[in-house]
Amino acid sequence: MGFLKAYASFWKNYVNFGGRSSRSAYWWVQLWNFLIFVIILAFTIVPLINAIATRNYGGLGFSLFFIIVYLLYALAIIIPGISLGVRRFHDANVSAWWYVGLCIVPPVLRLITQFTTGNTSALSNVVLLISLGTGIASFVITLLPSKDPNKFREHTDC
Repeated sequence: MGFLKAYASFWKNYVNFGGRSSRSAYWWVQLWNFLIFVIILAFTIVPLINAIATRNYGGLGFSLFFIIVYLLYALAIIIPGISLGVRRFHDANVSAWWYVGLCIVPPVLRLITQFTTGNTSALSNVVLLISLGTGIASFVITLLPSKDPNKFREHTDC
């Protein structure tokens, strides 16, 4: 699957949590999102640096606009990003429940750490290690090749 087709498929399959997505479809979308975020951040950071350097804060509205664009885009890709991850795990013949667990465990542990009292530095270190481990596990699973035949439908490259 090519660069443009993968991104179009990403939006077309916005809420498709069934089926499978190839490695190329997954990683092309990751590249698209990375490039979009870099461009938005460039339009945000350059005016901020200019405002600080010249002490002229009149152009900060431009940065604020792109911060809002950044947040809106980040919100817009949450659901299709989750569905793409689920389909990628399916393509590697891994249950979507693993994807959910690997995505949910780190934030839940961080919340628990925030609400505990006392010496939390050791707990924070454990949470950091668990988060690192779940991130590495997710990364490795997304790198696994397609498994055919597979218990998650035919390979559709969506």
